[in-house]
Amino acid sequence: MEKKFVFVLLALFVFLPFALSLDSNSINPNPCDAKLYVSNNCIDLNGLLMDKAYAKYSQYCLDNSLSAVPISDFAQIAFPCVTSKNFPLVQKDSVCLPEAFLKACCTRDDKATVSFDRLMEAYTSYCSGANLSALSGDNFRNFLVRFGTRLSDPSQGQLTISGLLLKDKNVSPLVVENDTASSDLFSSTNILIIVVIVILLLIAVMIFFSFFFLKMKQNEVFKEMKQVKDKMIALERTYLKGKMDEQTYRKLMQQYQLRMTELELEIARLKKKNNKPEETEKD
Repeated sequence: MEKKFVFVLLALFVFLPFALSLDSNSINPNPCDAKLYVSNNCIDLNGLLMDKAYAKYSQYCLDNSLSAVPISDFAQIAFPCVTSKNFPLVQKDSVCLPEAFLKACCTRDDKATVSFDRLMEAYTSYCSGANLSALSGDNFRNFLVRFGTRLSDPSQGQLTISGLLLKDKNVSPLVVENDTASSDLFSSTNILIIVVIVILLLIAVMIFFSFFFLKMKQNEVFKEMKQVKDKMIALERTYLKGKMDEQTYRKLMQQYQLRMTELELEIARLKKKNNKPEETEKD
């Protein structure tokens, strides 16, 4: 029992740092520098759809055993290069990136639709609040197409965008919420680590208390055994002094011996229960 308890504690303290290191490594062991890649390959990316540009970047990262950044982060960096025909690079510092607007003011919803005019109005308002220049309607629409958003057929009337839900509450463009850090605690890997830690702690607590109550029970039995032995000694002294008749002496001595046998059996049972896990491991 003692060895098992120590083993569980060792497993807890050894596994925890190991699991945390696995989690940190699994998120981004060797980051692939998207800014450096875009800077070196801006001409090659010119005119490509965003998903194709990201595919080339991902392949580059894979060839070099690096971890690619998410497409949302890559799109913000590569957008000026991908659309440089209609969006010169020199303007990138003053242009309001649609990706930032979508991240701050919209959410993904496959069942939702929003008119292009309403989305464009919200985007223009967002850019004004940030003192940045908004893209033209055509460039904004091209961005939505390149970024993978579904647009309705213009011949059917009002242009609508599917899969985007415009938030009712305006979000400050100057403070774009970064939900990556807040979600780190609830990532699947961290949840698994937390569950394993809780299980190990529960096992450790159960083993500790079972060991504790077992020892406490043994101590109680040993204490009673000592009391019975003391009574037997006192009874024998009383009989030898002639203060008790033989019949009473034998009757009480028989009761004490019977109780002593019961206590010895109880001790043997507790010891067997205590050593049972070790015997199982040996088998």
